[in-house]
Formats: sequence, C-alpha cells, structure tokens
Amino acid sequence: MIKEYLTQKGLVEKVLTIDEIITIPQRNNNINIEMGQTFDEGQPLEMIKYALFIMNLQDLISQKGANVSSHWIIADHFMTSINRDKNLKEIERQAKDRINYMKLLNKTYNGNIKSVLSSEISKSAEYQKNLDILKINFGKDPIFRSRVFEAVPEDRKNNPKAINYPLEELAIIQT
Repeated sequence: MIKEYLTQKGLVEKVLTIDEIITIPQRNNNINIEMGQTFDEGQPLEMIKYALFIMNLQDLISQKGANVSSHWIIADHFMTSINRDKNLKEIERQAKDRINYMKLLNKTYNGNIKSVLSSEISKSAEYQKNLDILKINFGKDPIFRSRVFEAVPEDRKNNPKAINYPLEELAIIQT
C-alpha cells in the first residue's frame, strides 16, 4: 500500500471538492479519515473546529453508503522521541487531556472519532515496514527527497535528524 501512496500525485498535490469527496464511496466502500495533532500552542481549543468538520464529513460519506472510520492521531512520540521538544510526563498529561476532550466532543456532538497515540502506532511491525520503505525511497528518489526536505521547518533545517519527522509522519499516516 505504501508504494501506491508514494506513486500517487493527487494525494498531496490537490484538494478535493465536496462533489469529488462524495464520489469516493462509489469507488471504495471503506474510507479512513485521519487527523494528526501535534502539541502546538492554541490546542486543544482548535480541536473543536477540526472535530466538527470530520464528524460532518464522516456523516456525509456514510450517507453515500461507505463504512467510515475516523481517527485523531495524537503525535506524542514526535515530541518526545523525534524532536525531543517536551518532557515525557508533560506530553503524557497533554495527550490524556486531548483524549478526554475528544471523548467529550464525541459525546456532545454525537461523533465517532477514535483517539490514537502515535507512540502506539510506531511500535507496530507495519509502521516499521512503512518507515523502511520511505527511507529507501528517500535514498533513491531525488524528487521525493526534495519534498521531504521541504516539509522540514526552517528552524530545524540545520539538524541532520530533522528529516525523520516527515518520514515518520508519513509512516504513521500510512499505518
């Protein structure tokens, strides 16, 4: 599956309209909606607008006959294992707060978004396999490599390990 992801230009290079989105169930009866959340300032207050959008999108696609699964991926291991920006105990506390807040949003707005920790996903064999494929492609494909470098924030470009973040992010999404 990840090889298909790497060869599809439309996934990253365009945004689908609502008319295009509602045709997806006609092509595929199982639809996954993924939303990743880092630990930037201003969150989890921002969660409500994204959660409501995902809930509405899930309802819209479900009405067209698809089985929709929505996941809120909390990027805890990115902050502690990859970037090493935050203390583990603080990230665990914030992740728990985000999970509880998503539960409250689901209850209040009749949603069905599951919370998933990136640290749990990153322990799986599928994740490691996907990450290995991405690293191989990073080494072989200059276009892919330049796109990965574009995803590295300016303030991290001097850090040789900074490419791990976008590669691991893609591995998390694919897994």
